[in-house]
Amino acid sequence: MVKIQYKYRKWDKEVKESTAVKAIELQYKNIQTTIDLYLNPKKFEEDVIRDIRICDPASFYELLGGTYFLLANDIYLLESDTDASKGYLYLYVKALARSYELELSGITITNPAIEGVHSQKRDLEQISFAATAIGKFELFEKYGDGIGCKLIKAMHYKDYDKAWKLILELPDTEKMYEANKHYASYYYHHGFMKDLYLSILNRDEKAFNDALIRRLKNVRTGYVMPIDIVSISMIRFAKSVGLECKFEAIEIPKALCADDLLIDEEKYKLPDVT
Repeated sequence: MVKIQYKYRKWDKEVKESTAVKAIELQYKNIQTTIDLYLNPKKFEEDVIRDIRICDPASFYELLGGTYFLLANDIYLLESDTDASKGYLYLYVKALARSYELELSGITITNPAIEGVHSQKRDLEQISFAATAIGKFELFEKYGDGIGCKLIKAMHYKDYDKAWKLILELPDTEKMYEANKHYASYYYHHGFMKDLYLSILNRDEKAFNDALIRRLKNVRTGYVMPIDIVSISMIRFAKSVGLECKFEAIEIPKALCADDLLIDEEKYKLPDVT
C-alpha cells in the first residue's frame, strides 16, 4: 500500500482550536438560531443579530445547509463520528436542493448575499460532489449546468463518451495547481480535476492513486479539510471502472467510501417551513 501521512501537524492544531471554541456546540446553536430567525424573528428585535434577515424559505434552506456542512466536518474532525457526519452531509445536500427548488418555483430570494451566490452559481460543484460522496446524487442531479457539474453527471451515469469530450476542455491540472499555490483552497473547482478524470477513464490505477495523493498534498497546503468529498467522489467513479484507492488518508474515511453507504433518513430530517 502506498504510504501517505495519515495525520499531519496542521490537523492536530485544527482539532485543538476547534475544541477550544466548542465548534460542534456552536454549529448546533447556529442551526437553531437560523431556524428561529426565520420562524420567530420577533425574538431578535432587541438583538444585534436582527441585521441578519431571513425572509424567504429559499434563503433559509441555503443558510441552514451551509451550517449542516460545517457541522458534518466538525463532528468528523473532533469525534470521528462518520455516521453523524454522513447524516449532516445528507442534510446539507437536501437543504441546498430545497433552496434551488424553491427558487425555480418562483420564490424571490430576498437576502442579497444568498441571491449573489445563486445568481453566480457558486458552490454548485461542491454540492454535487457532496451528493456523489454520500451516494445521494439524485438529490441534486437537476441543478448545475456548468462543465464541472456536467462532468460529475456524466461520470455518475457512466456516460464516458460525454465525459471524454468535457475532460478535453479542462485546463492542465499542474498549471492550475501552480497558478493557485499561494491561495488556501479546497480545490472543488473542475479545473483541478483533469488528471484525476483522465486516470479513471484510462483505467490507470497507478495514475489515479498518484493524482489523488497529489490532490491531497496540494489541499493540505491550505487549511484543514476534514472530509474530502471530492476525493471520495473520485474513488466512487474509479470503483465503477474497476480501480481501487491504494492508500489511506484521514480526509478520506473508509466508512464514507463504502458501497453500501446507509443514511438514517428518519433521524436526519429537514425542518419543513414551507
